[in-house]
Amino acid sequence: FNNLHKSELLIAATQDGTQVSIIPSVNTLGGQAAGVPFIVNLNAGQTYQVQAATDVLDLTGTLVQATAASGVCRPFVVIGGSMCATAPGSCSACDHIFEQLVPLTAWGTRYFTTPVNGVSGSTYRILASQNGTSITINGGAPILLNAGQKHEVNANANPVCVQASLP
Repeated sequence: FNNLHKSELLIAATQDGTQVSIIPSVNTLGGQAAGVPFIVNLNAGQTYQVQAATDVLDLTGTLVQATAASGVCRPFVVIGGSMCATAPGSCSACDHIFEQLVPLTAWGTRYFTTPVNGVSGSTYRILASQNGTSITINGGAPILLNAGQKHEVNANANPVCVQASLP
């Protein structure tokens, strides 16, 4: 049993009385069922970790949001990643990857990727925040995604423009 490969996220509160609702996209190691919301109460400096139940499940698409009990503005941080991720999944070695996630209010509809000098190809994911989101990559055929769904591109060596109908 190896916890290193699990998809995980960490929530950190910046103020006392922070209450968040979590709707996991997959079953969690803590026994929370996919699609079923649960509430976590945190004070300033406290954290809460969510891990996928198994190393083949992916928490991408999990929704973390403040509840009305937190008031108008109770900021918190969500960091997602894995201690041993393989991107793309066929890689034979793993890396420790984590990223602070951006709130939905800051999402846009046009993004650009750029190649990394000395790297032959990169992996990127496109995630929809709303049902019926149509995306195109460099003006190609539309790809339709619903809220929480993702589209992954592997071994991309060229810059691309991703355009979406919704964030």
